[in-house]
Amino acid sequence: MKITELFENYSSNKIYLHGGPSKLDGGSFRRGGRKGHDMGALFFIEESVAGYTYALGYAMSRGTDTGIYRVNIKLPNNQIFDFTNQKHKQIAKEFLSDQEYKSWESSKGDTGHIDWAVIDEEIIEEMGFKGVIIHERNAGQISKSSITSVAIFDPQYINIIEFIPKKVAMEKYGKKRLM
Repeated sequence: MKITELFENYSSNKIYLHGGPSKLDGGSFRRGGRKGHDMGALFFIEESVAGYTYALGYAMSRGTDTGIYRVNIKLPNNQIFDFTNQKHKQIAKEFLSDQEYKSWESSKGDTGHIDWAVIDEEIIEEMGFKGVIIHERNAGQISKSSITSVAIFDPQYINIIEFIPKKVAMEKYGKKRLM
């Protein structure tokens, strides 16, 4: 299965995954990014076998007491910026300088979504959106296709369904694929 097939369209009815620590300060996600280092958003991939493998890779890189969160994102489709949506693209073209727009256009991955590294959360929010679908990176251990994620700027829109400890996730979703 190609990773690009995992994320055809954002939907608040779908389940998304996030690899991270088992204990969350205050019981909810916190943004850890700093401007200039990464986007500072919370990143989620659509639920699937390959999605679990990808989220588990992040969980494994973050220490011993980690795992995968299954979540719902409580935002309507029109609140998530999607560069493959012609209306959203037009909003960006009217809002951004020509140079910024060209930068976004040239950063598109094979999914048609803009690369996470060129996005500025403040600009996306000023355009009226609370999240963005992004081309994140190549997923070499899973596929040669690009990873497409949804980045949410405010954790209040995330509803945690369950936490799957790393050991359980490894047994169930692909320990062999990650080794």
